[in-house]
Amino acid sequence: MMAIIRKLLFLNLVCLFIFSESNNALGQSSQDYQWYINANAGLAQMYGDLSNSIDPIGKLADETDLGYGVRLGKLISPVFFGHFQFVNARFKGLKESSDLQFKSEIMEMQLGTTINLINLFGKNKSRTVNLYGLLGVSALSFRSQASKISTGEIVDGYGYEDRGTGAKSSRETAFAIPFGLGVDFRLSQRWYLNLEAGYRTTFSDQLDAQVKGSANDTYYYSSLGISYNFVTRKPKTPEEPSIETPADPYANAYIDLLYFFPPELTSMEEFTMRCKVYKGAVQGKGDLTQILP
Repeated sequence: MMAIIRKLLFLNLVCLFIFSESNNALGQSSQDYQWYINANAGLAQMYGDLSNSIDPIGKLADETDLGYGVRLGKLISPVFFGHFQFVNARFKGLKESSDLQFKSEIMEMQLGTTINLINLFGKNKSRTVNLYGLLGVSALSFRSQASKISTGEIVDGYGYEDRGTGAKSSRETAFAIPFGLGVDFRLSQRWYLNLEAGYRTTFSDQLDAQVKGSANDTYYYSSLGISYNFVTRKPKTPEEPSIETPADPYANAYIDLLYFFPPELTSMEEFTMRCKVYKGAVQGKGDLTQILP
């Protein structure tokens, strides 16, 4: 198991390095969105009692099958996403020394979280490439059957009647703990591509239709997926500094003079002229000089 985990880490770190070198410019990240939906498909490998190899590369020829999945996720913080994922995968394996082979089919319902590892250990900012971890809990519904390699005779099965030889019955159930690593990078404003390698340690020894020893079965699902982000956060608009117009000290500072003359004036005749002064907001005393013709 530790050898597989090391291979997962190595695979994802290599992918991160390749994608980082080809996407150095900063851009919008999938972490900038509140919700996303992801569709994925990939390779499925079982690690149980019926296996010729424990090396993921060595299992590609005869002990690897296909799977697909859908995931719905929601942003919790710049570091954490919560998600629900459905995976349907087929598995196969053989152990030539025992003349046995198996086939199984698993439906997995997963509730978990993805963790942005770059934001966890670095600054929270938008990036073209993100490395994330995955952790959760899964409920499994499965069928499995084992048969002889030489004759094809079915020798055992779960989720079937008559040890796998009759009509289908109720599926078996189990629980698992999924964990893994992934890399996602931006294709366009809302579309992202991700490469993910996930490992499931289960609480059942029936996934390969053989119950032997004390170790439970585990499986590995590596996938290539595409995500669409569909509810964005409102970007924070920087507040423009408020520019206060200083009060005009002369806004109300005016002098208004109102003159009162007799309605009729005769040359060389004396008359009384009255003047009224409106000072507005002007305070204090002042001198009025008036020049008349």
